[in-house]
Amino acid sequence: VEIIEYKGKRFVFGNLSNQEEGKILQIQKEFTALAVREKIPFVIIDITNTTTTQAVKQESDNSVSSIKKACGFVYTVIIGVRGIQKIIANAITKDIYFAKDMNDAKEHLVNRFSE
Repeated sequence: VEIIEYKGKRFVFGNLSNQEEGKILQIQKEFTALAVREKIPFVIIDITNTTTTQAVKQESDNSVSSIKKACGFVYTVIIGVRGIQKIIANAITKDIYFAKDMNDAKEHLVNRFSE
């Protein structure tokens, strides 16, 4: 978990790639706490080669609620969703961008939220 600064913007990055449920839950709590403490509403998450469980979904909902409460809103970019999953996710989710890689994620956030 880390803060990434790019072109004058700050993002919280959580690398969940290749992790099991227990570690994913731990990392989610860490990046939520960091985003809340630093008042950063922009979150980048890498979920490459992970599986979503009910506990992970619940912790994701908790994370969104906590960051929204602290910052007024939250905007998430997810790396690692591919193929048909990405098509379905884009159809049902409006407050999340599905990036190809970290550069795409950072550029999207900078371009979308330029002052």
